[in-house]
Amino acid sequence: MAILIPNEVAKQLVSVRDAIEPMRSVFIDLARGKAETGPRYRMPTEAGFMQWGPGRWDTADRLGYKVWVNSGSPLSGAWIHLYKASTGELLAVLEAHHVSLCRTSAVSLLGAQIAVPADQGPVTIAVFGTGRQARGQIEAMCIGYDVASLQIHGRDPGRREAFARDVEESFRVKAVAVDEPRDAVAGADIVVTATSSSTPVLHGAWLDEGTRVVVGMGANRVYERELDEECVRQMKSIVVDDLGEAKSCCGDLLYLVEKGRLNWNSVGELGEVLDGSVVLEHPTLFESQGLSVTDVAIADWVYHAALESGHRFETLPLT
Repeated sequence: MAILIPNEVAKQLVSVRDAIEPMRSVFIDLARGKAETGPRYRMPTEAGFMQWGPGRWDTADRLGYKVWVNSGSPLSGAWIHLYKASTGELLAVLEAHHVSLCRTSAVSLLGAQIAVPADQGPVTIAVFGTGRQARGQIEAMCIGYDVASLQIHGRDPGRREAFARDVEESFRVKAVAVDEPRDAVAGADIVVTATSSSTPVLHGAWLDEGTRVVVGMGANRVYERELDEECVRQMKSIVVDDLGEAKSCCGDLLYLVEKGRLNWNSVGELGEVLDGSVVLEHPTLFESQGLSVTDVAIADWVYHAALESGHRFETLPLT
């Protein structure tokens, strides 16, 4: 019978660090045709929306989907259903919020490392955003890099100060709350945007000539943009997690495509880069929309960890 893995238990089973290698593996398999990510469908409701997306990972013999019913709170109503692909057996149902944060953060690290290798030496990172996703991004970057300094900007002065203190204490890294967004970018090797803004928070005119990668992960709806046009046009390479997903919801790129200023043929995919089939020039923009197949991959990792944990899970009389 399938096991039920609630969010609080998932927090004990998987971390951002644990998610890095499963994400690397599934992206390489995507590039090799050994995995498939289905398009996500978002249906509006009176209180919010319902989002659903399937994925298949052949190497692991897994199928699955995540469904998210958001009725005002982003921290409830998301579940991943994990199946054994060869038999159709339902293996587990996982509450998805923590595991999704882990996989999102890990993917951003992989996207940054295609331009700034882990052995780069001390790096300065600018972060736009002070929420849950921004914290996950910082955790991933602190795992993957020797971080000299974090330069954090958010709209609310009190919140960004508190956020900087929290991440400095939690990750034992220098974190500075920066009042002006332009100043946050100064001297940064890596710039991460993790906001819910519908208008650009990062402008190309601010970018330092030493910036090697911009990781945009917050704008995943058609009408959302975190980067202005100049920022995108400064990038010598543009990489997305999946072209199909980017074409449906990457507001930062769709804005330029619709104006005839960007062609999808010039955009690469993360799996191809990780597999070594695409060579990049820098600076690089990595746009992450979040893929259904990565939900399957992280759910598979958590499922195995659950079986090995000795924890007594509630079972579901479903097959």
